[in-house]
Order: sequence, then structure tokens, then C-alpha cells
Amino acid sequence: MASQTSLDILNLDDRTLQLRLAQGDVDVRVRALASDETIVVDTPSGAVLPEQPGSYRISAGRSGDAATVIVHFGRAQVLTNTSGFPLHANQQVRLGGADGAPSEIAAAPPGDEFDRWSAARDKREDHIAATRYVSPDTTGYEDLDAHGTWRTMPEYGAVWVPTAVAAGWAPYRHGHWVWVEPWGWTWVDDAPWGFARFHYGRWVWLNGYWAWAPGPRIARPVYAPALVAFIGGSRWSVSVASGGAPAVGWFPLGWREPYVPWYRASPTHVRNVNITHVKNINVTNIYNDVTQIQYVNRNHPHAVTVVPRKSFVSAEPVARTALRVAPAQLAQAQVVNTTTPAQPARESLARQQPGPRPPAATIRREVVGMRAPPVRAAQGFAATSPDAAQQEARRPVATEQPRVRVIGQRRSDTGAPGRQLGSGTPQGSGPQAATPDNVPRPPQADVKTQPRSVPQALQRQVERRKPSTEEAAPQARADMQRQRRAPGNDAATRATPPMPAQRVPQREVAPHRETRGPGPEARGRGAEQEPAHDGERKGRGRDKRD
Repeated sequence: MASQTSLDILNLDDRTLQLRLAQGDVDVRVRALASDETIVVDTPSGAVLPEQPGSYRISAGRSGDAATVIVHFGRAQVLTNTSGFPLHANQQVRLGGADGAPSEIAAAPPGDEFDRWSAARDKREDHIAATRYVSPDTTGYEDLDAHGTWRTMPEYGAVWVPTAVAAGWAPYRHGHWVWVEPWGWTWVDDAPWGFARFHYGRWVWLNGYWAWAPGPRIARPVYAPALVAFIGGSRWSVSVASGGAPAVGWFPLGWREPYVPWYRASPTHVRNVNITHVKNINVTNIYNDVTQIQYVNRNHPHAVTVVPRKSFVSAEPVARTALRVAPAQLAQAQVVNTTTPAQPARESLARQQPGPRPPAATIRREVVGMRAPPVRAAQGFAATSPDAAQQEARRPVATEQPRVRVIGQRRSDTGAPGRQLGSGTPQGSGPQAATPDNVPRPPQADVKTQPRSVPQALQRQVERRKPSTEEAAPQARADMQRQRRAPGNDAATRATPPMPAQRVPQREVAPHRETRGPGPEARGRGAEQEPAHDGERKGRGRDKRD
């Protein structure tokens, strides 16, 4: 995302990413696109739907009266109020006015400074070593190479060891807890690499140091708010200077130990969130035998962290408020990971960090899209009784709804209809913008990456028609023939095409660029689930410039 860009996430679930570009420039790098997935960028002049892995530069003017679409490689459908047409590799088109009247399709221009910066960053991410050990759908995998090293252990397989941590460091000790719906208590780590390591996998102690063990590499890992077991209970307290004080403690789950959600969750979620570390998963046994589990870190002197309950609920930094607890007192604490360890208060809610806001006219600007986004709601905290600070009393608060002018789905010049935008209903594996976005979905076997010419869904749509000589362009027929001959069309593809000549990286620094990333609580994946609650989404397995 370039400077002076206004970009919103309108819809984010397991199969759909809908973005609103009111002004500015974005480079959307799509590394994988399954046949049932949709990415769409809505602009004031038209909607852009990438249909293949590729790189797409989309620009919207400050006045909202024009947009430009460039396909560096890949292919996209461009939909306006009056037309729909495909845009192929190394092509560009300009859309004018609210109706999006297109100019003639022309050759893409040489890349500018923003293109070169984006291409250089894409190239680095294309060669990240971590993808040999974890799925690119693991939110935060991009930070692994820069902050740690990989080792192979006979018992655990590939493990990751952080290169620089403080003395006495332990997992889930340097950060704080916040309350995020629908998961409840969610860990927010202080480390710049602290997302993937605390929401996926397990931590193991290796003769003097901690290592993160992600487990077997699966296509779509499932997000968890924190992979810990809590200890304490309503009657447990620890000795402090002023006497006994209610406390909350926890420790990281060890290798092969089951994760038991403290929030309401379906059996499918429990099964899928444990599938990388627990063999022969029996959900009933996981819940019934929780007190019988022999946790390897339960009595580990370097693993257990305890804080006053007041500090826990108030989202205070854990390292600053952690208590020294005698082993005898720790032994008296019960494992309570089937229920929430403490009720939230107003200060428990995840804080929204204020940032620069676009001009009011840009915020209110209407964009063109194929579907209206879901109604936004903000998390509030309503006092319903005198002791509301100890209750989960919350109410949704309506916020300003983005203006989207919905247009009908149109056939392109090649006779192929555009992709249908997803329903907007989370299906199951992660948190949504500003909150954790992962919802469980049944993991799928990893697939080998191979490029394809025509997306699977688009091919099926074309084949169901009866293409005629008049309506099927030569390029479309050639694409269809190549697709029929290509092997492995049943899997989602992951293409890393050669970089176009005009996108040769020349600089490493973006010119006046805003901070990238949706925040610490965002990304993940899920699918055919029976989620017990909505919004379990935590990010997506494709790269996007935000």
C-alpha cells in the first residue's frame, strides 16, 4: 500500500476477501487462489477480481473520478457499471467516472518506484525458508527467518529457536491478555515475531532453551487465541506482601498435549485445532480427561507464569506483574482450562490504536462492488448490574457503513462470467480485522505448487456454456485448451512466475509508506466446520498489500 492510500477490509472470511480502495495505490500479490476463493478490490469506478495467482496494481484517484488497473502477471476480471472484461498479463486499463467507462486496453507501462519496491519485497517473500516447515497460511510466517533459526530434532521434527530473548524468557510471559470475541482471553505478545509462535504449534524445552515446534506441515492450520493451560480456580490465591490475593496462572502446552478451548466451540473446531499435535483425536476424551492429563510443563520452574487476577483482567504487562510462587502453592492450583480463568472488565477489551484518518470525503466516497459488505458492529461493554465489571456484558454498537453501489455480474468479452463473490459468512478458522481472525477448518493435504492458466471455477463456468465462434475470443479458447492439458487441476495453485522486466527491484525502501499489516490479531483459515460461534476467522493464506 502506497502513501496517501485509503484501504478498508469490507468482507473477510474463509473464502472471500473484499477490499475497498477509496483513493491511492495498492499492489495485490496473490500467491494462491483456490477455485472456491474470491478476492475483489472495489474502487469508485469499478471492481477488480484477480482470477489467477499474480501481481495486480490498482489505483484510485483522489477525486474519485478514475481508476487504473495494471496486471503485471496473472489475469483479472474488471467489472464496471456498464461492462465487464478480462485483463491479461502486462496489460492496463483506465476506468473513468462513476460508470467506469473503460479506455482502450493498452500495454502496461514501465514500473515506477512503488512497483519496484513492491516487487523487491515480493521476491524476498518468495524465498522465505520457513515455508519448508510451515504453511504460508500460518499468520506471521514471514517473520520467522529474520528472528530465529530452524533445527531438526528426532522427536519433534523441525523446531524454531528465537535468536535474541531476555534472560529468564519463557513463552507467554512477555505480553498481555485481552478479551476478544468470540475466543475470550487472547494472548498479545510483545515480540515482533510473536504472532505465529503463540497461536499455532507448541513450545518445547531443549536442555536450557525454548523452541517452537509447529508440528507436521498442513495446508490450512487453525488459529487458537493462546495454546496454554490455565491454573488457579476461584478459590486459589497466592501470598503477596499484603497477604493472599486471587491469582491466575498458565503454562505453554507441550508436545502432543491437547488444546482445550475455554470458549464455546464445536467438536469440529476442537478436532481441527488439535490435528497437528494430537493423534487419534477423541473430542469427548479431551474434555473428560482434562484433569488426568500429565502436562510436561505443569511443574516446570521455567514454564509457569502467575499474575494477580486484577492485573490479568486489566491487560497489564505480564512481565512487570508476574509473581514468584513457591512450588508448594503451584502444586495446589488446579488446571482450569475448560472454563474462563477470570471474567473480563471494561479494560480487558482490545484497545484500538488511533491512527491517521483519511479526509471525510474519502471515507464517505462510494465504491462499485458485486456485493454489499456485512453490517459493521463495534464491540462495546454495557453495564447491566452493579458488578458489571465482573460480567461478560457486551452489546454491538453500529458504526458507519461503507457505501457500496452493487452491480450485477456481467459476462466478459471472452464469454466467461466473473467469479461470484462469497457469502460473507465466516466458515471457521480465524479472527477478523483488529481481532483474531482464525476459524477452524478441516485441514487439507499440502499440494505441490504448479502454475495454471485458467482458474478452476472459471473453466467450469466456461465449459457449462456452449461457446460459439462469435462469442469465444481466440485467447480464451487457447487458455481453455492449455487448462485441459495441464496436470493437477484439482488443487489450489501456488504460482511464482518470473518477474516482469519492468518490475526489476531497484530499491528496498518504500517512499513514505504507511505501516503494513492488519494488526497483531488478524489472519487464519477454515472451511467445512460446525463453528459454535461466528467470526472465528484469523487472516488468509494469500498475500495482500494493506
